[in-house]
Amino acid sequence: MKIALLYHEAKREFEFPNDIGSAKFHIELCQKLGLKASRTRFFRVPEGPSSDTTADESQKGGRAMRQRKVYINPENSKKVLSDYLDGEPAESTVLQLGIKDIGPQFSYRGVFLLEYTGPLVIWLVVAMNTKMKTAFTNLATVMWVFHYVKRLFETLFVHIFSNKTMPLRNLVKNCAYYWGFAAVISWTILQSNVRINMSIREKVGEWEELLHAFQDTKDYSHILHLSKSISNHLLYEVSIMPAALFFISELSNLYFHLKLRYLRPPGSRDHFLPHGLVFDKITCPNYTTEILSWMFFAMFTRSWVCAVFNVCGAIQMYIWARQKRARLAEQFPEAKKRFCIFPLL
Repeated sequence: MKIALLYHEAKREFEFPNDIGSAKFHIELCQKLGLKASRTRFFRVPEGPSSDTTADESQKGGRAMRQRKVYINPENSKKVLSDYLDGEPAESTVLQLGIKDIGPQFSYRGVFLLEYTGPLVIWLVVAMNTKMKTAFTNLATVMWVFHYVKRLFETLFVHIFSNKTMPLRNLVKNCAYYWGFAAVISWTILQSNVRINMSIREKVGEWEELLHAFQDTKDYSHILHLSKSISNHLLYEVSIMPAALFFISELSNLYFHLKLRYLRPPGSRDHFLPHGLVFDKITCPNYTTEILSWMFFAMFTRSWVCAVFNVCGAIQMYIWARQKRARLAEQFPEAKKRFCIFPLL
């Protein structure tokens, strides 16, 4: 097959077998051009431009033209070069390609590992330097560590990444987001324990008075008042209920990730529509439980910074969920009936 490559305002031609794999083709063509395969992408130039159109000019054709671009997938070992001809005869067709420099790249999995390791280390450093440790700060630490250890586990053993790399700038952006919020959240939460300790001391004094009053009068109304005070303290002041709901959301999130992990058969790159439980109603329930986890953590810690962090993450996840639903709807029309993350959204 003849390849016409629009490169540096000139057209260069190469010959490749029709049945060469797209991954092997990508590597060999980069070697011929002396380019780094990790930061180079080839795309089929749309039918609109003439054969004299350069790659740079072909990228200026507006949004409609960009949508018509078909990139040669350098990570698909099963797809061959002739698959990109849209049914045209390989013997008489010249595959016209443009070239794009996608910039410095970094491992997709590596970005996730770094952005999740940072908050874990930051919290533990702040916790170790906190002078007054309480049941509240200890439980908050357990919740934080559980969340990020779970994320690291999923990154290493659960998630399957469609792309091997992402732009290096994403590493800086993602780490700044996660590490910056982690520093502020950990500092504000772990330094708030004095107020909570005072609240506990006041409650203990109140409970002792009620207990002594019952011992003196044998009036069981004091016991009822005592039990009600303890229940209210555990549920609303110490926030046991949000903490319990946090762990339920975290385990649900892990379940949804595992279900998505085994949705696709080994070696397959096809898309499948998940079913069962809330998948029949919501496109991305893993995002739903992620947002709920941080909401319950913010309720437990009463941290407005954590609430802001959750809102920022929820906005981004909603954008991703809409994009995923649109992609699924192209292949599975019933996906249009599903909500993105929450009902009515």
